[in-house]
Amino acid sequence: MEFKQPDFFKFGLKLWSTNENYVKEAVRLYEKGIYQYIEIYMVPGTEKKMIDMWKGLNIPYVVHAQHFREGLNLAKKEAEDINRRLIDETRKFADSLSAENIIVHPGIAGDIKETARQLKEINEPRLLVENKPYYALFDGLVCNGTTPEEIGFVMKEAGIGCCLDVGHAFCAARGLKKEPLEFLKEFLNLKPEMFHLTDGDYESVYDRHDHIGKGNYDIHAVLKLIPKGKRITVETVKDSKESLADFEEDILLLERLTEEEYLIELATEGDMLDVFKLASDPVVRKNSFSQEPIPFEDHIKWFKNKINSKDCVFYVIKDKDGELIGSSRFDKDLRTDVYIISIQLSHRYRGKGMGRQLIKRTSCMVLREKGCTAVVAYVKESNVISMKSFLKAGYEMIGNEKIDNSACYKLRFRNSEKRDCL
Repeated sequence: MEFKQPDFFKFGLKLWSTNENYVKEAVRLYEKGIYQYIEIYMVPGTEKKMIDMWKGLNIPYVVHAQHFREGLNLAKKEAEDINRRLIDETRKFADSLSAENIIVHPGIAGDIKETARQLKEINEPRLLVENKPYYALFDGLVCNGTTPEEIGFVMKEAGIGCCLDVGHAFCAARGLKKEPLEFLKEFLNLKPEMFHLTDGDYESVYDRHDHIGKGNYDIHAVLKLIPKGKRITVETVKDSKESLADFEEDILLLERLTEEEYLIELATEGDMLDVFKLASDPVVRKNSFSQEPIPFEDHIKWFKNKINSKDCVFYVIKDKDGELIGSSRFDKDLRTDVYIISIQLSHRYRGKGMGRQLIKRTSCMVLREKGCTAVVAYVKESNVISMKSFLKAGYEMIGNEKIDNSACYKLRFRNSEKRDCL
């Protein structure tokens, strides 16, 4: 049995500051671990009216400054006063949300040097300039910041980073009569801090914001180009005014499209030494209920017993070079039809969202393969990071217990429906 493990990104949900209609769904999907941050488009005049609602969600944020249609055009000197007013409003909104970045468009039908000058004088280190299509959606205007050279110039002059919009790059390439995927690779030399992603028409000069799989972009090829761990805001169209089920489906499809870098397989005797080294890691020992050093002779006996037991499912996770990333073990509670998960992760992969994914994927695998009623976890109350990973992977807290004199939380995997275990 084997399961390919996806590469890891931090996915973001794109909303407008006025989208109170999506708040309940946004919270549900964040708690479920579907996405990791919200990118909010700042609608002018809503900074004071809507800020308390967004602050109350306790979700990480990125803020997007206003578009050209709201009057923000950094490429025009005559628009400098309104540009400053709108950016200041956006900056206050971002401050209130402790937003990590503020994304700005470089302007339309103007001078890219003017864009760089204004952004330099604004002097906001959180700013990321976003690349644009060649043609604007109205009046036949031509955008600024459509090429890697222009975006690179603004970054250097203003001392800021960039957000690479994949659809914009493809549309700009067609407008400039270049091959889109190769054009995208040129932008990657700028080392973007984050990305915008949708599907669309590979031959068109206009952005469509299609759902993943509904256009003809080679999304799989795009994801292979984006460095692991980067933030990707999914800007696909929303089909409902209340539900975000379509966004959830987009994220699940993106996860499946990246399932190629890692392998999940049943442990064998050949994994004995690597698992021993992982179990002996100081952080792993600290978070274990039994913190004593493990004699290798004891480990040999224990490991052979586990991989040969019909009441244990022992997975190892390896990278493409066969190096151990982690292990996920499920021991059956002989009194009930329940399996108990124990997970360990190599220090190289901690803090990258991989723990959440491994917990969810292997828990789903056990539910499917064993047909058990539930999977449960016991996490020390002091292990805050592990607790967050389990909650985001779809576990829910169902009680408190004491194991080997350690206070711990008891959690149960609640994603037992087929759609949750894709």
